[in-house]
Amino acid sequence: MNRLFCKVKLLFFSALVAVIFQSIWTLPVFADEFKSKAKAVMVYKFFQYVTWPEIKYFSASEEAGFCYHGKNSFLTILSYIKNKKKSGPQFSIKEVTSFNDINGCHLLFLSELDDPTLNFLRRNPLPILTVSDQMSFFESGGMISLYFEEDRLQLEVNKTRLSQAGLKISSKLLRIAKNIR
Repeated sequence: MNRLFCKVKLLFFSALVAVIFQSIWTLPVFADEFKSKAKAVMVYKFFQYVTWPEIKYFSASEEAGFCYHGKNSFLTILSYIKNKKKSGPQFSIKEVTSFNDINGCHLLFLSELDDPTLNFLRRNPLPILTVSDQMSFFESGGMISLYFEEDRLQLEVNKTRLSQAGLKISSKLLRIAKNIR
């Protein structure tokens, strides 16, 4: 009886260890998915809290242009939002491979800061909201930088660049920004 109890106890302990290791192993996957979802929702909300020179707000008949350059980890989530949402602005999704092809872009998400991207950021700003989650984006002339601090999505806002581009940002969005220049 004692031997059977030891085997059951060992089996139970082995199963418990396996479950713990499996949950630890999948935890980063869930964390990455959460971060991608949080970024996608925040980027979508920018269409509601930023005004462009020619558009006060996006109505149901006007389509906002979401463009991206580089690999985008939350593109599938943004596509899901586009197809499932019941209210808020309509938007198109377009990949930008050349900065000469940015017609129709209201928001440009830059996930790579290569030389062409940095040259684009250094030019006089166009009325296109530039957003990124790359470390040196804010210092390179980007308008809104997204990053996580203690598992909380944070914003850095470059009001000078926004103003130069003729974009206006809502005070509601500025209140949640961690750093404003």
